[in-house]
Amino acid sequence: RTRSIAARFEQQIQCLMGILEDTKCSFIRCIKPNHALDPAAGFDDHYVNLQLQSLSIPQTAQLLQAGLPGRVLYSELFDTFRAVLPERLRAVPGSLVRVVVRTLCDALDLEPLSYKLGRTRAFFKNGALFVVDARLRAIEAGERAISSDLADDIDQAISVHCARRLLLY
Repeated sequence: RTRSIAARFEQQIQCLMGILEDTKCSFIRCIKPNHALDPAAGFDDHYVNLQLQSLSIPQTAQLLQAGLPGRVLYSELFDTFRAVLPERLRAVPGSLVRVVVRTLCDALDLEPLSYKLGRTRAFFKNGALFVVDARLRAIEAGERAISSDLADDIDQAISVHCARRLLLY
């Protein structure tokens, strides 16, 4: 039986979504290949370059290459760190996850210039996520110790964060 056009389209979209989810792409830009939008006409290099320039794609690519290409949501990092956290800190409110992640990055002795913390994500230089993963595996395997004061450090960081918020509002 022949599949309908809608069913084939749905399958292709699902396949594309799977690819995009696997790449953890943080942005998508659509580029028109030519003025006529005709696939048979191929790419009009000048037209495509103008679009790329207006979207600042070359600058973004340079920034990602030289700067902080690794981008991870705080919730994802927290889930990764959860195994090394004391039991009572494995479930913190979403608004405090950033504070916990910052404290854990300090506890893992990450080079301060190898990461930056944004509003919703942590940004890592090339190789820094590999260091995080290796250190977490070493802790889980008992080959590396994490500060016994980690829970106190996290509690203190949360207290300071909450106190600042109360003072600001």
